[in-house]
Amino acid sequence: MSNPHFSIIILTFNEEQHLPRLLQSIKTLKAKTYVLDSGSTDQTLNICHKYKLQVRHHPFHNHPTQWDTALRSFNIQTPWVIGLDADHIVGDELCKMLKNFKDEAYTDVNGIYFNRKNYFKGKWIRFGGYYPKYLLKMFRYQIGYSDLQENMDHRFQVPSKTIIWKKGHLIEENLKENEISFWLDKHNRYSDLVAEEEIQRLTKIRIQVTKPNFWGSPNERNT
Repeated sequence: MSNPHFSIIILTFNEEQHLPRLLQSIKTLKAKTYVLDSGSTDQTLNICHKYKLQVRHHPFHNHPTQWDTALRSFNIQTPWVIGLDADHIVGDELCKMLKNFKDEAYTDVNGIYFNRKNYFKGKWIRFGGYYPKYLLKMFRYQIGYSDLQENMDHRFQVPSKTIIWKKGHLIEENLKENEISFWLDKHNRYSDLVAEEEIQRLTKIRIQVTKPNFWGSPNERNT
């Protein structure tokens, strides 16, 4: 029997290194899992078939639009959804918290922030603003949405009350970044997207949804 409380959506593109690791970490949650793929040419789709995951395909433009497409592409039957990247791992303590999650215990909540631990070349990046890092990854389906006013990276938004799970960790380690050329290309691409985004904000082409608030939610504090 599938988990009646939440489903999981994963974005993929050539994730044969990462996807088995993530799927193993969420296996005991028994949550219905969906994948939106953007043209993988490695073993990613075979892995999805092995795990009997429902897969849809959509060309990649940027993360916000890909997540927006993902949230509209599947017939989600649970009240909550969790959005994960393929290079994530659900840590043991977070997995235990999710196993114990019941929708009826969170009737006044629309979103939950997870505490991320980021690793680079096997080492935890603890300082420089990387930890603690709270990401809105779990939210009520059709209430939470992908912020299309972002350009470089994605940010989920929900109206009304959110809470933070400070215990437990969502672990992020992109093994592709072990190749320094990949890391440099990625950050050069990201810096271009950020610059483009800032120009669009100055010219009012793109409007920032989240207003900075030092005492607000993690989304508001990180704006």
